[in-house]
Amino acid sequence: MNSLAQRNKIPVIDRLDIWEHINRSYLDTDFEKDEKLESIKLLCENGISKSDLNQIQRKVVKTMFLNFLVWEWTYLGLFDYLNWTFLTEKKYWWAMEIGLRNYNTNY
Repeated sequence: MNSLAQRNKIPVIDRLDIWEHINRSYLDTDFEKDEKLESIKLLCENGISKSDLNQIQRKVVKTMFLNFLVWEWTYLGLFDYLNWTFLTEKKYWWAMEIGLRNYNTNY
């Protein structure tokens, strides 16, 4: 059976969820050192340098830790950050720019 995307020749692109990897350190889960390094490598391959990662995490740490009661252990993404922060237009577009760094319009 053909999917709607296939029938209408809509490209389906599987991109890395950048915010999932940025927020991994705020999960109620311990990751092995090699898993952490792989996550950093994936972020670097998708437009987020180690320096960028440190700056972003310093900027979101208060928001993410204020919501520790969620006890999430599998996934925290862009929606979680936007939902938990004191959202402004500036923060929204800052977060979206980060999340779309690996978006390519040349498909």
